[in-house]
Amino acid sequence: MFLLTMAQCGLEYLPYLTPPMSLGPSGTTFSVRKTAANDTESALEWEYLGIELYYKFYLQGADTDYNLTELSELTTKKFHRISSYPGDKIDKPLQKPLIDGTAMAGDVDFVIDMENMEITEISTPVVVVSDIRRGVPYGSLELGYPSFQQFLVADFDAADDDVGTSIYNITTIPSSKITMAMYALSYGKKDYVVDLYSDAVYLGEIDVNFGW
Repeated sequence: MFLLTMAQCGLEYLPYLTPPMSLGPSGTTFSVRKTAANDTESALEWEYLGIELYYKFYLQGADTDYNLTELSELTTKKFHRISSYPGDKIDKPLQKPLIDGTAMAGDVDFVIDMENMEITEISTPVVVVSDIRRGVPYGSLELGYPSFQQFLVADFDAADDDVGTSIYNITTIPSSKITMAMYALSYGKKDYVVDLYSDAVYLGEIDVNFGW
């Protein structure tokens, strides 16, 4: 009734996407569910397409941002989008969504494996995204996005926006620990052009040392 009233008054409203569900972190993985509610979230002018993931590194023991609800809050807090291996397509890391949810009906669960750097649909099991990547591009003269590597000074750059000097400097200490936090959002399109996002859902945090 509320939406009908708005339409009658000539007011614009944005369609709502049901957010994914967190299934909790475990060891070196995060888990997320695409819910059955997304199956009906499409119309002529908008549609649900899948799931996007955003990550951030913390020094172990630092306060984690786990109460964020909007994409704008994530980006302001320096969370970065998980991308995928570009292969022979330079723009592939920018293609959305990361997890395609258009052909999957009902509740569908995925495990985000930060040891093997892949995302698997759990019940099948089928790898739906291989070689997941960081959300920070190389320099302007290089193509592609850097992979998640072991936290060694030789593999990371203090100038990388997802690392920064505090984390970069402490990686010189062999016993140092890095925390990775992750959020998930449902993703879609309005009028085939405008990006739509659900509320952000916190998937938890894990201790990381890529290349376990």
